[in-house]
Amino acid sequence: MGIPHSPTAMETILKAVSIGKSFGPVQALTDVTFSIYPGEVVALIGDNGASKSTIIKILSGAISADSGSLHINGRTVDLVTRARALGIETVYQERSLGEKQPLWRNVFVGRHIRNALGFIHVGREKERTLSMLQNSMGLKGVGISADALVG
Repeated sequence: MGIPHSPTAMETILKAVSIGKSFGPVQALTDVTFSIYPGEVVALIGDNGASKSTIIKILSGAISADSGSLHINGRTVDLVTRARALGIETVYQERSLGEKQPLWRNVFVGRHIRNALGFIHVGREKERTLSMLQNSMGLKGVGISADALVG
C-alpha cells in the first residue's frame, strides 16, 4: 500500500472539483469547486434551499455526486465508501443524539473501540471522550465527565 501521504502547508486537505448533483429535474449543485487547506476553519453559509445540506451529505459520504471529483490530501476518493474511514463526520442540526445516554456512548455510536475479544472497550472510549472535552473543546470545569447524560 505504500507510505501514507501527508499534506504540506500549501496542499489542500480536501478539494472538490466541478461537483454536480440533481434530484430528478431539480439541479441542486452545478459545477461546485472549492478547496480546504490545513489549519482552515470553513463555514458554509447560504439561504434555505441553497443546497448546503446536499454538499455536506456528499462530503460525508451519505450521497454521491452525479459529476465531479473529490480529493483528500491530493488523492481522488469515493467518499460514499470511505468518508468514515478518512475521519469525516457530520453532526446534523436535527436531533440525532441519544439524549438519555452518556456523552461517551454518543461520541462512539456506530464506531466503537473494541478490545482483543471484540467487546466495547468502555474505559478507552470514556478516556477519549474526556480528552476531547478537555483538550479539543477546552472544557475544564470540575463537573466535566464522559458519563454526563446528553439530555
